[in-house]
Amino acid sequence: MPVEGVLNPINCVPMPHRDMGGVEKMGVIRRKEMARAKAASASWKLEQIGLVVRDMDRAVERFSLLGFGPFSPKTLPPGVREWVKGKATRADVKVKATMVGKVELELCQPGPGDSPHRDYLESKGEGIQHIQFRVANLQKEIDRLTGLGCTVLLRASFGDKASSGGLAYIDLDASGFIVELAERPKDRLTRAKSGR
Repeated sequence: MPVEGVLNPINCVPMPHRDMGGVEKMGVIRRKEMARAKAASASWKLEQIGLVVRDMDRAVERFSLLGFGPFSPKTLPPGVREWVKGKATRADVKVKATMVGKVELELCQPGPGDSPHRDYLESKGEGIQHIQFRVANLQKEIDRLTGLGCTVLLRASFGDKASSGGLAYIDLDASGFIVELAERPKDRLTRAKSGR
């Protein structure tokens, strides 16, 4: 016989349906929040897996031997503005990338300056540091995620206009998961033309 009601917060087993002085109402609100969050992240498009490496040349050589590549240097567009942990500065990182099917494999070698890449390398060592998703409205996603307790580690704007695009590295505070959200200039222009 199925049991209806809210989930027990200790073991996520449904609790019997009865008046529990607000607990039931809280469960309904939580489910609505989760549904909105799922709808928002469902529109994200996976574009990239980012690894932090200590030695770029050695990493490129190893990945090339394994059949990945060719790797090409990546730079940010001219006129980009960056903030690391809220402070206006350039993230000190050397980047090379290659495509693996429809997903980019990005290798990031942090320099001695401040960057989320340097923090990751020092605290966890080499490995997958972030996964990038393309979003239609970067600022809207930043506002939504920071409202849920997430932290912006790096923010970059590709121009002075809201439609210029940009990116943000966000620590989701969920199992060490860092996402890079990216909005291309044409994303916002396409959305404006379609009325969304």
